[in-house]
Amino acid sequence: MFALLRNRDFGLLWLAGLFAYAGSTAMIIATPLHIYRQTDSTLSTATALAALFLPRVLLGSLAGVFVDRWDRKRTMVAGDLARLLGLLSIFAAPNRV
Repeated sequence: MFALLRNRDFGLLWLAGLFAYAGSTAMIIATPLHIYRQTDSTLSTATALAALFLPRVLLGSLAGVFVDRWDRKRTMVAGDLARLLGLLSIFAAPNRV
């Protein structure tokens, strides 16, 4: 494996993947904590967790069939833009603390 990391392009790709994974994991941890801090409601926190995981569980297999047929670059850009719009809604929420 270390021989592969000596290849500059592969090393950069691997490092970018590591940062992306760390960011996604931090988001999964930080979102419910932020919502609980803002609302002091376990129901809101549970709803946020359900909103994070249920689409993957319920639609993942079906979406995979379509995504395999679509252009990868456009699909990734569209997915990232959709995630950006979802994150911007957090900033639009009123601060209750």
